[in-house]
Amino acid sequence: MESSFAWQNYHRFQTWRDDPYTLRHADVIRILNDLQAVDSVTMQVTEVGRSFEQRAISLVTIGGGPKKLLLWSQMHGDEPTHTVVLLDLLKFLQSEPFDPRARTILENCTLAMIPMLNPDGAEQLTRRNSQQIDINRDARDLQTPEGRILRQVVNEFKPDFGFNLHNQNRRTAVNSAGDLAAVSLLVPPLDVSDTQTPQTRDAARVAATFLQSISPYCPQNFSRYDADYMARAFGEWVQTSGTRTVLVEAGGWKPPTGATREQLHFTGMFATIHAIATGEYASADPAEYDRLPRSHEHSAVELMIRDTWLLRTFSGAAYQADIGINMSNDLRPLDHDARGTIVDWGDLSVQGGIREINAADFAATSLICVPGMIRFVENWNDDPDAARSQSSHLLSQGVTTALIPIDLDNAEACQHWQDSSHRQQPIHLACIGVGRPLRLPPSSLATRRLLQMVSAGMLAVHDTEVHPEIEAYLNALEIPILNRHELFGCEIGDSEEPPVSVVDNLKRHERLRMRLKLHRHGLLGLGQSADICLLQCDPAPQVENLAWSALRCAIVDGVIAWSNGQLLDDARGTIIRRAEAAGCR
Repeated sequence: MESSFAWQNYHRFQTWRDDPYTLRHADVIRILNDLQAVDSVTMQVTEVGRSFEQRAISLVTIGGGPKKLLLWSQMHGDEPTHTVVLLDLLKFLQSEPFDPRARTILENCTLAMIPMLNPDGAEQLTRRNSQQIDINRDARDLQTPEGRILRQVVNEFKPDFGFNLHNQNRRTAVNSAGDLAAVSLLVPPLDVSDTQTPQTRDAARVAATFLQSISPYCPQNFSRYDADYMARAFGEWVQTSGTRTVLVEAGGWKPPTGATREQLHFTGMFATIHAIATGEYASADPAEYDRLPRSHEHSAVELMIRDTWLLRTFSGAAYQADIGINMSNDLRPLDHDARGTIVDWGDLSVQGGIREINAADFAATSLICVPGMIRFVENWNDDPDAARSQSSHLLSQGVTTALIPIDLDNAEACQHWQDSSHRQQPIHLACIGVGRPLRLPPSSLATRRLLQMVSAGMLAVHDTEVHPEIEAYLNALEIPILNRHELFGCEIGDSEEPPVSVVDNLKRHERLRMRLKLHRHGLLGLGQSADICLLQCDPAPQVENLAWSALRCAIVDGVIAWSNGQLLDDARGTIIRRAEAAGCR
């Protein structure tokens, strides 16, 4: 079977072994040049135009057969999976020309590929091109040079088969259980009525062939892409031009250990192209495509907390709801740049979660969700091991954001904070300025140091007495001056333990949060940073009796950081700076 060969030998044909999201236009050009050098007669690379920012757009042709196939990828710059797949297919055809499978394809097909239609968007990892136009919605107006290039290639090449290759939201589900899509396919409709013709039935056979080829490696995570007729979309335009066209979307399904998403799609494309070359695709049942469920109406969420009580403010009553949390990155697999946000709550039974937690996971009868606390930590130790231990202690008390004092008289400490933008901790850290420069008349050195820390994102300053001229200066910069009373109950020290009452903590924490303008942190609300704590409670909780000793789980930026007394390894804490505090995330 061709699919078995492709799956088992994929590693031999990989051209890009790093994260596909790191692939750039210069890399594509280099790889194409290297592949062409293997045999410049079989494979030809032609510059067919330039992007809006004048990057070369390459058309690769290979093979000399009568069946014409056009494949184009990355018309959305942040969708690179199939760019890698096309380069890998080219490597197979160039490096194994005497393999019977390669010979069958090369003798029966002429392949034309545009591996990266939107190089400007790829450079910035953005969907749109440099004009901020979605190229895939420009089939009629042709305001983008990239869209004009694609249309010209279609008109001149006149393909028999077309493959429109994309990535979709990695949370797209195929059912209400939240099973993630590996592949979503669409035969772009000819009109609003989705009129069926021999051409569209043939395209459905191509789609069914793709499904058959990958089903041994991913048996059920398939869907029909959830889109209706769009006259301005290129898939529809290419279909109406007479080309049997299939849209292929790579989803967020996680392959088995040792495999990759690119491997799955390479297998599908390889086997489908081979079936077109032999004509075997024509025996596929188009009803297999017709039976595909549409991508589920509700995408899965990254983290689902099931049937918990919510205590949003110290004065409000608790109520029950599911809570959905997503990371900010919709396409790329999770990395430390993805930030967690509460996106929905209420009855979310129609949605699944990529990860789900509930009271049973903590051997509890019920859970109540409260905002993660913000606390001033006078003696923060920046040593990695000490900071990790201190973070665990803070999380066990419901603290998800620590306010750290930085001595404005200490140049090394100030510089260290400036250089800490990539420092990763289990909790969020924010800077509060302290020290002698606040109490003295302004000098050029003190003023420079103050501005240095303001530019580094310092949230506030704290001292028992601030010089009037410094105070005026800080007021002009809108930097709050916090006194001891405002920090009371929000610190950890030898002399005072934090209040036992969760509600009491919430009252004090809310005042501090507002004073610091931390609009995205320390608040349980839609669109807020997912910094929350889950406490064990009775089925009908009495909120005034809540104590931190009942804490079972602390979630920082959408990731479980502390659970059942244990600090977990996936640190998600960030450095909170003024711009983020004001909501400019």
